[in-house]
Amino acid sequence: MKTLLQFSPGDSVRVIDFAGGINLRSKLIQYGIHPGDCLHLLRKAPLGGPLLVECNQREIALGRGIADKIIVEPHSCESH
Repeated sequence: MKTLLQFSPGDSVRVIDFAGGINLRSKLIQYGIHPGDCLHLLRKAPLGGPLLVECNQREIALGRGIADKIIVEPHSCESH
């Protein structure tokens, strides 16, 4: 199992699950990220900065701690 943090900008992945408690799950659902969604990794900020992902035609910045708890699999998404 890989996490979002292990992928590079330009990669597309599908969300499998969240490796965290109810608070993390609630936060990600509020951001609009659900299991089954496709994420396109747009950017990784240097020096431990956030990741910028596109999900459901929205750009979302995620801290590295949160990105490391999003379980994903490589997936070629239809649209970015």
